[in-house]
Amino acid sequence: MLLSVQPANSSDFPAIIELQERNHLSNLAENARDDGFVTTYLDTPKLEFLRAQNGLFIAKIGAELAGFACAQNWDLSGTNAFHRAVLSGFPLNLKNSAITAENSFLYGPVCVAASFRGRGILGDLIEAVKAAFRPRYNFGVSFIDHRNLRSLAAHTRKLGFQIVGELPFDDTIYHVLGFSTSSSL
Repeated sequence: MLLSVQPANSSDFPAIIELQERNHLSNLAENARDDGFVTTYLDTPKLEFLRAQNGLFIAKIGAELAGFACAQNWDLSGTNAFHRAVLSGFPLNLKNSAITAENSFLYGPVCVAASFRGRGILGDLIEAVKAAFRPRYNFGVSFIDHRNLRSLAAHTRKLGFQIVGELPFDDTIYHVLGFSTSSSL
């Protein structure tokens, strides 16, 4: 079957939420967490917000959802505590270039179904995100829970993201990763 990567529409929301639930940290046994997990809860209003920003992408094989990726502008209004914490650490340095709120966007969460991992779907999703955000932003920034070693390896080794910082937030340490929208895999 052929893989298709495309912007999500509202009819995809139930499958995205179900995939997220199957892979959420709070729903996984300790030994299952080694295969990766998501920590963000996306409900229908949040998915609609992301879709409206052209920041919600899905990968399908046939009719089956293989994965999703999210991206969005920074919340500069100050209402999102996580965004406030991140923005307080700006500018970040990526290969001697400054990453700021004005030249970057937030990438994530992303999730690939366990049965489809290792097939390059993550790379296809990030390429779709880069293509959509490249006209407006030079950089993307992502955060990975320090316990999520599979995701960290996939993003740094396979996708070439660089660790540009660390963020303690709500009793969790996050690796801060940066990437250029102009480079492809």
